[in-house]
Amino acid sequence: MTKREMILAIQVAEAKAWKEYNENKGLYGPADSLTTRCRTTWSALYELRKQLGVDGLSIHELLEMNLLPTHESLMA
Repeated sequence: MTKREMILAIQVAEAKAWKEYNENKGLYGPADSLTTRCRTTWSALYELRKQLGVDGLSIHELLEMNLLPTHESLMA
C-alpha cells in the first residue's frame, strides 16, 4: 500500500464514520448508545487524521469518487 493509498483509506474511514454517526444521531438521538459508539469511532479517526496533518474528504467528494455507497446502490 502506498502512502497515498493509506491517506485515502484514513480519509474514507473517517468520512464513513462521520456519515454513520450523523445518521444514527438523527435516527436514535445523541444520547443513544449506538450513536455514542459511532461518535467515539468517528472521533478517533478524526484525531488520527488531524494528527497526521491530512485534509478531510467531504461525503460529496467520496460519492463522486465512488468510495461511499449511496442509498440507491444499497437497495439494488
